[in-house]
Amino acid sequence: MPTSKELAAPQVPSRLLQVGDMVCHAQYGQGRVLRLLGNGQYFVHFFSDRVNQYCRADDLRYYLPDGRLIAAAQPRTRWQRYAGWREARPRGAEALPPGPEGEWAALRILEAMRTGVVGERVELYTTGRQLEMERLEEDLGRLPEGGARVFLGDYGAGKTHMLECLEAKALGANCLTARIALNSKDTSPSNPQRVYRALMLNLIYPGHSGKDGLWPLFLEARRRGLVSWWLERQNFHAYLSPALYFFNRYLDNLEACSDPQADRELDRQEGAVRHLLDWLEGQEAQELTGDFNRYLGRIFPGAPSAWRFPALKDYRTFGHIYTYILSAIARLARQAGYAGLVLLLDEAEMYNILSSRDRNFADQLFGYYAALALGKEAVPGIARFPRGGHPNHRHLPPLYNPEGGKYESGVFCAFAMTMDRGAGWQALQELLPQEVFWELQPLSKGDYRELCSLVIGLYRRAYPQFACGDNAAAAMGQVVYQAIEQGAIDGSRQLLRCILELLDYSRLCRGDIGPYVHEMTSKLHFK
Repeated sequence: MPTSKELAAPQVPSRLLQVGDMVCHAQYGQGRVLRLLGNGQYFVHFFSDRVNQYCRADDLRYYLPDGRLIAAAQPRTRWQRYAGWREARPRGAEALPPGPEGEWAALRILEAMRTGVVGERVELYTTGRQLEMERLEEDLGRLPEGGARVFLGDYGAGKTHMLECLEAKALGANCLTARIALNSKDTSPSNPQRVYRALMLNLIYPGHSGKDGLWPLFLEARRRGLVSWWLERQNFHAYLSPALYFFNRYLDNLEACSDPQADRELDRQEGAVRHLLDWLEGQEAQELTGDFNRYLGRIFPGAPSAWRFPALKDYRTFGHIYTYILSAIARLARQAGYAGLVLLLDEAEMYNILSSRDRNFADQLFGYYAALALGKEAVPGIARFPRGGHPNHRHLPPLYNPEGGKYESGVFCAFAMTMDRGAGWQALQELLPQEVFWELQPLSKGDYRELCSLVIGLYRRAYPQFACGDNAAAAMGQVVYQAIEQGAIDGSRQLLRCILELLDYSRLCRGDIGPYVHEMTSKLHFK
């Protein structure tokens, strides 16, 4: 507890507090800053009473390294920071290039909204999330050393949209990304292989239109001459190294063949390599048996006969196997010129419906992914997790780090979770530092009005002949705000589709838009 003499001592210039800073309060004593809130306050955990309190800057003092106390500076409110952010960066249609190029860009953005995929320039129509967007940019700037982020909020708070923003920013920063929605069956967090399979199935490359798995990464590794590095004994990876070897051998033979279409041996090699990559991505249920290993030896003469791919099982104790592979994929991606690997796990609130046994395995998966991003020293508890399989599985490390020393992951993991009692975010609190948690506050009516205004601006740019009054944004904002309040709209994708549907109906069926809106609002019981 600070003394009255300490609190009354002359103060050096104030300082804006950061997450993790040690502070003191006249009533509650010493504490640590947990979060900088959008309303200009700090959220602080106080040690003496073990309570969390919202505090104004006037009530807090910050400890300098030499023990002196200085005043805490008043942080800008969410709206003050937003005003500066909005002035510094054009929004909506204003940020698009002039002429036909801008019209095509607007059309692409609107089409991404309609289909529910992450399109270009998602930040142009993101409202009320300026603090979060700035933090994401900082996170990606530190990607080589790894990182994590947990978005918390109620249903419909925009957690999925924040993951979409992070995905778009990561792709723009030349990262590989994979975004998945966890559920209790196909991608249950208690089954590591199912989560890994979904990540590989949704792996996206910057500048690529499709989801092509590991093939483009292996192709770039070959182009850059990286295969020999992975085949060196000290760098050998139990899965990626032999897969890269056979992939490279097949392409060598393909390039050397004068008539590839007439070569049956090349067809067999291609089929084997594609099967191998499907299996490595978790897409192939059939294991690579000893017969398949021998088959590889026959169609690729001279291949090392001692290589045996360890099995990839759907066992709940195989979490370390899949982070061992993902950490190697991240290493290969960075060697191939990408900035890193960004993994986004959504819909983690389904954690609540898991059995207690499955929750234990889900906690282990979260622990392994936290270590994948931050290193095993940051999550020492993973050393106690059970490892299943044969000895060749149990002896594999959870992270690929052939040089030893400091682990630089190049992996960023983001989770979106509700704050329900007993949810998975509480397990993550024991695994991740407090500063990675970010609670999303609900958007205001003003935010929804601005969102409608931005979308209308993009719509006008995409369809120059479309006429829409300036007062339409306020009316549409009121409609969608009430729809969200009453649960008629769930999530950002459905919200954007609703706005576009109203605009499309107004453009294509101009005379019927009034009755259409009246019918829609009456069915939703709007007041």
